[in-house]
Amino acid sequence: MISKIIYCNYTEPMTEYNSYNVSLSENQKAKLAKALMNRLAITIRLSNNELTGSDQLFLTKTQIKKIQKAKTLGKDVDIKISKTQLRHVVRKGGSLFTTS
Repeated sequence: MISKIIYCNYTEPMTEYNSYNVSLSENQKAKLAKALMNRLAITIRLSNNELTGSDQLFLTKTQIKKIQKAKTLGKDVDIKISKTQLRHVVRKGGSLFTTS
């Protein structure tokens, strides 16, 4: 009996991150920095008045659409930053957030 073994190299799908400006409190910045250091996922809640600002986050298109929808509806929004997203940003030599 002849069997074939097929090897597959799995590569992580490329997710594109885009910069988006919000307003983060000092507490939110500290929590993001801690999550980055510990490589943990984090959820941050942005109130409606925090949906624009000078703090730059690197987010997926889906996360940006979620923020824009909340802004239109005048609502708050929870954004989950995954550990994969954190890892990707660090691997590419960038930072998750910067202040413009």
